[in-house]
Amino acid sequence: MLQSYELSLPKILKVMRLSELKTGEKGVIVKVLGHGGFRKRIVEMGFIKGKTVEVLLNAPLRDPIKYKVLGYEISLRRQEAEMIEVVSEEEAKKLAEETIYHEGLPEDISVKRRRHETASAG
Repeated sequence: MLQSYELSLPKILKVMRLSELKTGEKGVIVKVLGHGGFRKRIVEMGFIKGKTVEVLLNAPLRDPIKYKVLGYEISLRRQEAEMIEVVSEEEAKKLAEETIYHEGLPEDISVKRRRHETASAG
């Protein structure tokens, strides 16, 4: 018999744009907006959901912004950084602690064939 699980998510999650972080601040990526070539390029650079990003340097004239993600230093235009949604590391930790993951089905579960499958097999 299967058990039902409740997924407990926080009611309010303060999502901000990567471009809003100040020098020295860190955030955890929750979503990469955009589509097509732009989104593919950003994801290939390592801006992936769940990864931590640190702001290394905000340029004096606001562009570009230097980030550290997956051990690499990458510069993005402010316009590109606005397409990446992040939460603070503290909020990401709270979210991880509060989330209940479904354990899945046991491997020894028996699966019954449907009638029409057994009739056509014979």
